[in-house]
Amino acid sequence: KSIGPTELGEFFLENLIRWNMTPEKILYLAQQAAFDRKYTADDLAYWLASFIKRFFIANKRNCSPDGPQVGPVSLSPRCAFRMASDADVGIWLDWVNRWECDSPEAAARLNKILATAKGSFTTGATVRAPVQS
Repeated sequence: KSIGPTELGEFFLENLIRWNMTPEKILYLAQQAAFDRKYTADDLAYWLASFIKRFFIANKRNCSPDGPQVGPVSLSPRCAFRMASDADVGIWLDWVNRWECDSPEAAARLNKILATAKGSFTTGATVRAPVQS
């Protein structure tokens, strides 16, 4: 399984942790940014949802090993970063419920992430496919 493009993961991580941005703002900035390759808005939403899900899975524990450091921000529980063990990724993924994809395929990809997230977390969001005229 792919965890996504490294350039997007680093972009999402810095804006989430260092600048404390919401998923909506991160997605907006990603759409404005110049990356090594072009990404559609739906691709960016997919990888952001995937990143958020993986981030919560990796950091939601009471005891964890040292984490990476991003600029002046450390994800190590021995330093500054503390994620509550009862943190709910559903709150972070609810923005997906408001996202309307450009294609049914993109909506299906995002809904797949939400379906797998429902196994580990509580979320009732589903992505809307575009209306066929």
